[in-house]
Amino acid sequence: MPIYEYRCQDCQGSFERLISFSERGRSQVCPSCESLRTSVQVSSFAAVGAASESRSLPMAPQAGGGCCGGACGCGH
Repeated sequence: MPIYEYRCQDCQGSFERLISFSERGRSQVCPSCESLRTSVQVSSFAAVGAASESRSLPMAPQAGGGCCGGACGCGH
């Protein structure tokens, strides 16, 4: 499920919700003032490089462990 950003029209606060696409248009309860006068916001993200570039580059070895750098003790 995607994360959607909302803005409260009463307190001007913003918050995120993990909900299904079909539920995104419904008003969500503001966690700050409990208002239902909320609206979904347009989110943006950044990507660097072309998709084909990332597939052709070899994975760099990670020092100290795999997924977390060895800090969690998972053994990778």
